[in-house]
Order: sequence, then structure tokens, then C-alpha cells
Amino acid sequence: PTGVHKTLSGTTADTVAITTGGQNCRAQIINRSTAGITARFDSTTAVALADGTVFIPAGMVYEWFIGSGVASFSIVGNGDAYSVQASPYGSW
Repeated sequence: PTGVHKTLSGTTADTVAITTGGQNCRAQIINRSTAGITARFDSTTAVALADGTVFIPAGMVYEWFIGSGVASFSIVGNGDAYSVQASPYGSW
């Protein structure tokens, strides 16, 4: 499993990359803040609540499938704390 725990720097978007090690994985973004955050999964920098993004409310988890290789995505909010983790299928 892979994981990162970060806090956004103001309204500057973070880019997160997960390397799956050749395995199919379940990934999660955990919004640990008291405000919503926005994520984008198409190599474009996330802009809060823009088309093509996913809104993740405070305290919620967004989960998706990652095939083998590297997955890169962008997260934006306003100084919000979040975690990202990936677990290989079959390990849970």
C-alpha cells in the first residue's frame, strides 16, 4: 500500500502521483478537512468546482480503480488537509 498525508498550501493545487508497482489498486482520497476539496484525474490542474472535476465534501472519501502503472491527479481546496492511499486488490 502507498499513502500520502498533506495539507494544501492556500488555493494552490497539488499534484499527486501513485505508482502501483504493476498491480491493479483501489485508491482513495480522504478529505480530512472541514471544507470541500476538488479533484481532477485527466492530467489537468484542478480548479475548484470546474467542469471535469469531482467534489469531495468535508470528511468524505472518494474511491476509484487504478490499473497497473502510474496514476497522476490534481487536488485543490483552500489550505485543506487530505490523505491519498492505494491498496492492491486482494490485500483487503
